[in-house]
Amino acid sequence: MKFKHNYHTHTARCNHASGADREYVEAAISAGFESLGFSDHAPIIGYPDGFDSWFRMKPEETALYMESIRSLKEEYDSSIKIHCGFELEYYPQLFDATIDFLRPMKPDYFILGQHFIHNEYDGVYAAASTRVEEFLIYCDQVCDAMKTGRYTYLAHPDLIIAPDDRETYLLGMDKVCKCAKAEGMPLEYNLLGFSDGRAYPTKRFFELAAENGCDIILGLDAHSPEAFRCEKRAEGA
Repeated sequence: MKFKHNYHTHTARCNHASGADREYVEAAISAGFESLGFSDHAPIIGYPDGFDSWFRMKPEETALYMESIRSLKEEYDSSIKIHCGFELEYYPQLFDATIDFLRPMKPDYFILGQHFIHNEYDGVYAAASTRVEEFLIYCDQVCDAMKTGRYTYLAHPDLIIAPDDRETYLLGMDKVCKCAKAEGMPLEYNLLGFSDGRAYPTKRFFELAAENGCDIILGLDAHSPEAFRCEKRAEGA
């Protein structure tokens, strides 16, 4: 299976991706993509004093990020359509301040990529959580985020470790799917998780999404230009 549009692309500014911005664009063009959306991890405004996130750009890098991507958008306009956005966590206490900081830059879109329950400085990493209560809190937090109306789609919706108890799983994830359907928000089948053999994406989540009539979007979650050599990654997705 081939697809021509990817809106989940990172840059080296997040500290866990590699390659120059231009290399991502040229790799996408070479692979036959018609549109490319950059959505690197947005800075979060209002962290407690002394806390420094390791996996997102810093506030002072944001303007240069926007400038770089928009410059490439103009340069490659005849070859590919480029968008500039962010992958943004939903931390309720810090959300408004973060949106206020990012709004003047006029990003094209926000992807909801929720990696933490509560937040990253006094919360729990979702892919490491094994408690039923935390699973349900995560599902509620994702739904609250979707209801803000700020996000375009939900990335790796099944990143969190699923509880063994089927009833609990259905209670939480059915709520996520129903909320996504109500808000008109696509759910991402994450090809990085697929190609790396991670715990997500999961068959049972996307069966549940199908039962709820949810829209599905493919996302490379590209952390290097090589991610755009995706023909084999997408085969069987």
